[in-house]
Amino acid sequence: MHATGRAEPMDDAFQEAPGPAVPGGDRLLIGEVGQRFPGWSAWRSDTFRWWAYRTASTPLTIGQLRAGCRLLVQADTFAELCSAIGEEIDFAGRVAPTASLSGPVRHDTACI
Repeated sequence: MHATGRAEPMDDAFQEAPGPAVPGGDRLLIGEVGQRFPGWSAWRSDTFRWWAYRTASTPLTIGQLRAGCRLLVQADTFAELCSAIGEEIDFAGRVAPTASLSGPVRHDTACI
C-alpha cells in the first residue's frame, strides 16, 4: 500500500497458479467430445475417470431435469463416456421441454 492509503496496482508479481497439465492424448479426446456432441465438454479426473457436462449452449429445462436428464455423466473409459453422452442426448430429446413429473421419468437416476 502507498503512503497515501491507496492500494498498489497488481503487477506481474501476481500470477494465477497454472491448472493441471492435460496429456496430449486426453486433449485430443476432450476436443473430440465437443466435435461429436455439440453442447458437451469433458475432462479426465486425477483418478482417471472420464466426465462430461452440458455447456450453456444446450441448457436443460426444469421439465427435463425433473424427468431425470443429467447435467453430468461419468465413465471409466472414453468409449463408455461417449455412449453415456449419446444416451443423455437421446433421453433429453424424448422428454418434452415443458414436461412435468407426469411425463417420461428416468427410474435409474443416481446422484453423482
